[in-house]
Parts: sequence; structure tokens; C-alpha cells
Amino acid sequence: MNKESRKEIADERQSVNVREPQSWRSQEVEWFIHFWNEQRIKYRARLPQLDCLTHEQTRELKFRQADWGVEKVRQMVINAMQSDYLNCRTGKRARNDLDFLLSAKYFPRVMQGRYNDLPIEERPKTIEEQRREADAARRLQEAARRAENRAIEEQIRAEERQRRNAMSRGCVTYEQYLAMKGNINLTEI
Repeated sequence: MNKESRKEIADERQSVNVREPQSWRSQEVEWFIHFWNEQRIKYRARLPQLDCLTHEQTRELKFRQADWGVEKVRQMVINAMQSDYLNCRTGKRARNDLDFLLSAKYFPRVMQGRYNDLPIEERPKTIEEQRREADAARRLQEAARRAENRAIEEQIRAEERQRRNAMSRGCVTYEQYLAMKGNINLTEI
């Protein structure tokens, strides 16, 4: 971390006027990791799975929890997991890491629902969903076309078998035989 970013962080701390909370335990980080991963699975989010937090992330989590409280942190996680924009489902690339979500500037925005999307029924389909639906429709059309071709081929085979059977039994007249051959017109005979 360079001097400028350290100064920005120090200025940020002064602007929110919060001292680092005392008596911070590892249990308070573990609940967040567990809750994050649980919500990630529940909403099938593309945000990264958490195994542990860096020192900076732990510190940011402390400040957000001290500023807003545990329930607001939970609400931020749920909103982030539900957001199509933050999960890059809209086709646009979003900055969707934990550092972004816990920053003093963006935490309130995510918590208040600025990145929330329309309900799934109302939102437009993503390019990936449109592509999947088009592929499924194309596969159905191809399957219907193949089935129709098989039915036509089976009908032709059945007619050919019927003609052969009729000829082999000898119940065909000479004119019918010539007509079946198709080369000679009956009026010429």
C-alpha cells in the first residue's frame, strides 16, 4: 500500500469519526464468513467464496459494523448476493470484490439497495439466457424435422413393401405391372 492510499484511508477514518472498536473477537469475523458463504449458495451468486479475511478487510468490517450495526451488514450481504449487476449477470463487468462492498463509500449504497435489480420475472433476459433459449428452440426444431423425415421414409418403405408383396402373390395384372414399372404408358399397349 502506498502513502497516498494510506492517507486516504486515514482521512476516511477521520471523516466517519470512528475509533477502532475494542474487544473484537475472531468469532465476529467467522459469523460474517459463514453468513456470506451461506447467502452466496442460497442466491447462486457469482461473488467469490470467502475462506478468510485479510487484515484490511477485517478492519473495514469492524468499522462498518461499528457504524451501522450487524443487521445492516447482513442486509448489505443479502443485497449484494441478489444484485444481478454486482454478480455480473447483466453482461456488464462490475467491481464485485469484498473490498469494494465494505468500503465506506459503497457500503451504504449496497445496503440501501441502489444496486438491487428488478424481480427475476420483470428483468430483461441476459445475453446468456437468450442464447440458451435460442439453442433449445433450435434443438427442438431439428428433432421435429428429423422425426418428420423418419415418418416420410417409413411411409415410403411401407408402400414399397406393399407393392413387392402384391407382385409376389401374383395378383397383379400385366398392365398394373407395367404401370408399377412406370416406364410404359398403358394407352400405348
